[in-house]
Amino acid sequence: MKSTAFLLYICIFALLSPLQCGTSSSGADDRRWLVSLVDLVELDYVDHCEKRADASWNELLGQSKGLAMKLERDKSFGMFVCKQTTDIKSALTAHALAADDNVLRRKVTLLLQPGDTLLETEQWIRLVTFGDNALNKIRFATNYDCGTSSNCTLRELHYNLARQQDEDTLRRMKQSWERNLPDINDYLEHMLPLLRNASKQNSK
Repeated sequence: MKSTAFLLYICIFALLSPLQCGTSSSGADDRRWLVSLVDLVELDYVDHCEKRADASWNELLGQSKGLAMKLERDKSFGMFVCKQTTDIKSALTAHALAADDNVLRRKVTLLLQPGDTLLETEQWIRLVTFGDNALNKIRFATNYDCGTSSNCTLRELHYNLARQQDEDTLRRMKQSWERNLPDINDYLEHMLPLLRNASKQNSK
């Protein structure tokens, strides 16, 4: 993993800094610790994003285990974000940021407000499972009405929608697409509250 060397550095730094400075709570030490931790987290973000991108691409290609792998990567990413948020908070002391530390301050702010992933693990898993399954169904359903056939793919539906002129046929085609959307009541009752909760967490 790319961040292994940084992790080793941080561990060594934590052991040696009390010997070098007499105290680990000085402003300079606090800032160095925070900078090192932010650098490490950024590398971990790169790793997770690369893995999620690969999994998303495989899912788009329709590979047999594409959806399962995408779900696994998305769940893992959410758990990582929660952990790094806790780590950053613990390293953010009163002396860790100087008045002119604008770039570092901005990075810390972004890391502490990561969006929906700030949900509790169980809630995050529910959210990504709902979203990933819903998108997968829309992409790979073969029951779309294309006007001349009722067993079309999403791509065929898009192609025929752009060329169809008859209003009744267009309405029927649109309805076939709506049938593959996730249940609106499930979304309003279970998913929307999670999104609101995430918004509140990020505004703290």
